[in-house]
Parts: sequence; structure tokens; C-alpha cells
Amino acid sequence: MGNLSIVDQGLIFSLVAMAVYLTSRVIKKDDLTVEGSFGLGGAITAVMVEHMLAPWLSLVASLAVGALAGVCTGLSYTRLKMNHLMAGLVTTTACFSVSLVIASANKAVAEHNTIFGRITFLPINITEVTVLAVISLLMLLLVRKIIASEIGLMLRATGENPGILLHFGQSSSRFYVLGFTMANALTALAGSLFVQWSGFFSITGNIGTLVTGLASLMVAELLSKSIGLSIVIAAILYQSIFAATLMLGLDPVWNNLVKALIMVFLVGLSSVATKTGAGARHA
Repeated sequence: MGNLSIVDQGLIFSLVAMAVYLTSRVIKKDDLTVEGSFGLGGAITAVMVEHMLAPWLSLVASLAVGALAGVCTGLSYTRLKMNHLMAGLVTTTACFSVSLVIASANKAVAEHNTIFGRITFLPINITEVTVLAVISLLMLLLVRKIIASEIGLMLRATGENPGILLHFGQSSSRFYVLGFTMANALTALAGSLFVQWSGFFSITGNIGTLVTGLASLMVAELLSKSIGLSIVIAAILYQSIFAATLMLGLDPVWNNLVKALIMVFLVGLSSVATKTGAGARHA
């Protein structure tokens, strides 16, 4: 795994980290839909690219289908009163079947035009890392802008104390749905970028997406308490850590076990950092 490959993957999965931030830290409802929406975004993209539709259009389509998956999870949680984890699991299961119908188990798109090809109004090929960096930073700025807005205030209130929204004449259900919608739109966009970057769609390619996103977020929180460039840097660092473990020559079948062990290590490190910080404040 080359250095540029690590950076590329980090930039892609920084979008998933942002999505996990929205659900786990803002509305404070961990969302298992992430794995399903990542695969769904990839499936839609693979089919659109294969049929030679504008590759940028597939990004828009993936945002739309990801948002729809988030709406399904949000409504299952708020209207059907499912547990939020169960709601996400149900949606992910459905996304798996839909992705399989749309794109079959595997689909190669490396020979087709993607967003990493030559942009028509420029005489040169734009490097993959440049395209991914621009998209990642734009999404980060958008998330930060939303969080800093009145809508962001309502989203944070939903996570902290849903009852307080009644004083503003607002329904917490609406903002739970909005949080799930935004998060899964971002995740599906990441799935779309991953397929176009790798040139391949696999129905099992989404396995471990949630762990990757959550681990990247935890690294970001060790670097900084506020969402910003740290979340992008952390996603790249996580990919670097993962790549370093692969350099030991482990068989690829152990990849997800390695991700799980890294996650356990980060949880322990985060716990130690929290206790150390609390001890320092009381000293």
C-alpha cells in the first residue's frame, strides 16, 4: 500500500468519520446504517459509471440514495419506535439486498470514465489525491457550517436534551431524522468515491466501514476536541496505522480482525486520556 494510497483512502473515509461524528457525537445515536449506505452508494455508482453516465452525476445520486437510507432509519426510530441500533441494522440489511440487485456481487469499472479522469475544461489530468482533498474539505466546511448554524444548535440540543426543543416549538423527531439523513448521505458519497477510486465494486466491500469511521473519529478526538482538519488528518493516520500492521505480512483475511484490535486499542487509549484529563482538572 503506497503512501498516496494511504492518503487517498484516508480522505475517502474522513467522510465516514464525519458521518459518525454527526450520529454518535451530535445527535448521540450510534447508527449501524453506515455499512449499508456505503455499499449502496458504491453500487449506484458502479452501475452509472458502467453505463457511461457522467461520473460526477453518480456522486449526486449516491448522496440522494444515502440520504434516503438515513430517512428510513430515522423514521424507523422516531415513528416505529425501534431501538436506534435495530433501526440501523434493518436498513443496512435492506441496503445489502438492494445493492446486490443493482450491481450484483462484483462489478469492475476501472476501464470506464470516472471523476479522476481529465476534466473537460482543463487540459490536464487532475490527480486523485487533489480531487479527494477538495471533496473532503468541502464536505468538512459544509458540516462545520451546519453545526454552527441554528439547525446545528437544534441537532446538538436533540443529542443533549431532546425535551428542551419543546420550548422552541420544535420536534426532536425531525432533527433525529435530519441527523441520520446527513450522516448517511456523506457515507454513501464515500462509497461512491471509493468505487471510482478503486475501480471495483464488491458487495462485501462495506464490511468494517463503521469501525473505520469510528476509529478515525476517536483518533481525531485525541488530537482535538472540536471537529476540523483533525478529522481528515486522523482518518489518514488511521489508514497509516492499518497499513503498518499489513506490512507484517498478515494474510488479507485477517484485515477486519486487525481493524477490530486497533479499535479496542483506541478505546483503551481514549479511556486513559479521559481519566488523565479528569485527574488533572481535580488536582
